[in-house]
Amino acid sequence: MATITTRTLILFDPDDRHKRCDTQFNNRIFIRFTDLQDCRNHIRIHVTNPDCDVHFFFPDVQVELIKKWLPPDHSDTVQYIYCYPPTSPNSIKRKHGRRVAHRIFTADDLEFEIGHVQVALLYSIANQAPEESSQRDEFASIAMQQLDCLGHKLKQLMTDKLGESPIERN
Repeated sequence: MATITTRTLILFDPDDRHKRCDTQFNNRIFIRFTDLQDCRNHIRIHVTNPDCDVHFFFPDVQVELIKKWLPPDHSDTVQYIYCYPPTSPNSIKRKHGRRVAHRIFTADDLEFEIGHVQVALLYSIANQAPEESSQRDEFASIAMQQLDCLGHKLKQLMTDKLGESPIERN
């Protein structure tokens, strides 16, 4: 069974641009670091823990440094690279290559990417909790709330891109 207090979503935010993520995501599985050494220490502890599934979000300007922190093919760490203009996801892929564990996207999509990973982790934790338990209900409820937020973001995207109201589906 997953340890409920284990934080498995890690955001390295050296420029402190994503402070709002601290309140937007569940603090039992999400942690944001602005300090390089604190982040590195946290990664070392969690990457060596075989029971911990780590999802690590970091900026493109830190790719070379982060590569040194993580074992080359550590299967329990999924890496997500976010980039700011003028850097593009394609330029990151060309420069550093793309591993299966990598997901590369713009910083504008960071909250959405963290959100959908959080839903999957919360679902997994809820599914591992004993049936009829308050923990199962709590984590399922939080996952449903995050799904609602993601649905709202997708509807907003449709509205912004198409210039019309999104189609409601039942």
